Amino acid sequence: MKLYELTEAMKDVQAMLDEGVPIEQLQDTLNDLNCDFQDKAKNVLFAIANLKAESEMISAEIKRLSGKSKAKDNQVASLRDYLLYNMQELNSGKIDNGVMSASIRKGAPTLQINNEDLIPVEYKVIKTSVSTDKKGLLKAIKELEEGEKIEGAEVVAGKNTLTIK
Repeated sequence: MKLYELTEAMKDVQAMLDEGVPIEQLQDTLNDLNCDFQDKAKNVLFAIANLKAESEMISAEIKRLSGKSKAKDNQVASLRDYLLYNMQELNSGKIDNGVMSASIRKGAPTLQINNEDLIPVEYKVIKTSVSTDKKGLLKAIKELEEGEKIEGAEVVAGKNTLTIK
């Protein structure tokens, strides 16, 4: 029997008890269902632990491969800089090996700001940002008297979670 089927069977037994069926008549069924449920639940916990361990191993491998990729990217950048420097020193405009080629391209104009305070105001952008202080608002709502409320917000029950130790 699957875990969800056991849960439904336990609900059915509870409904029978609520209807007044004597517990003695359902005792064996309850014991079997409870044991089955406990066994299934324990197996689900083992499956969770295994999946979590696999996920952690995958994350560690991703981190290792990301580090390796970053090292390769750094090597590529270093070799590009090395080649550019030497081509500039030798005034070599283009190199072609038959498969790939490299040429020096003049850099596009870029803006360098030497003193931000001296820039005229018409070239500045003023930014404002409004955000809600959620922690402060939650505290304020919790401290309100019975019947009082703050428009636009309310405290609601959070999502239930499962703690596994």
